[in-house]
Amino acid sequence: MEEISPSMHLIESANYRTGCLLEKELIQRCQRGDQEAFREVFKRYQHKIFRLCYHFAGDGSDAEEITQEIFLKMYLSIGQFDLRSGFYTWLFRIAVNECLQHRRKKAARKVPLDERALSLSVRETLPLDSLLSHEKQAQVQKALEKLPGKYRLALLLKEIEGLSYREIARIFGVSEGTVASRLNRAREQFRRVYQKEVRES
Repeated sequence: MEEISPSMHLIESANYRTGCLLEKELIQRCQRGDQEAFREVFKRYQHKIFRLCYHFAGDGSDAEEITQEIFLKMYLSIGQFDLRSGFYTWLFRIAVNECLQHRRKKAARKVPLDERALSLSVRETLPLDSLLSHEKQAQVQKALEKLPGKYRLALLLKEIEGLSYREIARIFGVSEGTVASRLNRAREQFRRVYQKEVRES
C-alpha cells in the first residue's frame, strides 16, 4: 500500500475544511476582507442567483449583468450584515431589489425575449396545469414577462427556488399572509395572461 505523507494529510484536511466551512465563519471572513472567502460565497450562491435572474429577465446577458450587480452590492455591503440573520435571505433580498430595479430601467422599452431562458418542466417547477411543456416555453416566458415584478419574483422564489412562505416573507419584508395572497394573485394572473397568449399565437 502506498504510504501517505503527513503533508498530504494536512493538504487533504485543509481542502476538507474549505469545502465544509460553516457559513457563519465564512461570512465573518468576508467581513474581514478575505478575498478567498468572497470567492467561496460566490461559488456557493452564483447558480441560484443567476437562475433567478435568468428566469426574471428572460435573457442571458441581462441575467449576467444583474447577477454581477448583486454580488458587487453584496461585496460592498457585507460589513453591514447582521450575523444573527440568515445570509441566504439577506442575499436574496438584494437579488429581488436588483431585479426590480432592472425592470424599472427596462420599462420604457420591450425586453427582447430569449426562448431558451425558461427551461422549465411542469413536474419540476410551476404546478400550473401542465402549461409548461417544452413546446409552450416561449408563451410561458411571454406571460411571465407581463406579470408585475413582485408577482413574478414571488412565483419564481416559490416554484423555482422552492422557498417557504416564511423565507419569501423575510425577503420581501412582508407577512406570510401577504405572500400567500400575492402568490394566489400571481398564479391567477399568469393563467389569464397565458391563455390570452395561446389564443393569439
